[in-house]
Amino acid sequence: MPIVRSEEDTRELLARRLEEVRTLDDTVFADSVSDVGDHHRKLLERFESFVGALLAGHLENDRLDDMAQDFGQFLGGHFSVEETIMDLLEYPLAEVHKEHHRRFAEELGQLLRMVPLGVRTYGDFALAIGQWLLVHEGTFDAELSRYAADAIGANGQVKVTGR
Repeated sequence: MPIVRSEEDTRELLARRLEEVRTLDDTVFADSVSDVGDHHRKLLERFESFVGALLAGHLENDRLDDMAQDFGQFLGGHFSVEETIMDLLEYPLAEVHKEHHRRFAEELGQLLRMVPLGVRTYGDFALAIGQWLLVHEGTFDAELSRYAADAIGANGQVKVTGR
């Protein structure tokens, strides 16, 4: 059953979620490893653009679909980079973290398939992304960042724990 929410309620939720996600910018991304921090910032920029387009309400569904697809593709590339780093660092929580990535990618795919059917909206898609960013970046990625900083150490070399 679709979530029944007025357009105004959705707009208010999106505006609040955007403000919450913006608080992640410097706190979570500051200690990120190499390109991962840049990827996180780009994810936030894409999220902001998408929510801005929804709040402005002037884009056609085809354009919103292109933006949603772009976000999904960028997210897939980001997951790949992040998972490679986890493997290189022999991150002990890698499988749990990767599973979180897989579940979210599936959820986004399902949401996008439901939009043309009228079962879900682009607002639902953006709210799911915002919630995921808050949870995932604030927990999973923050923990990975701390682990990576320790594994890399002060000398800038990765400390491999042995295979």
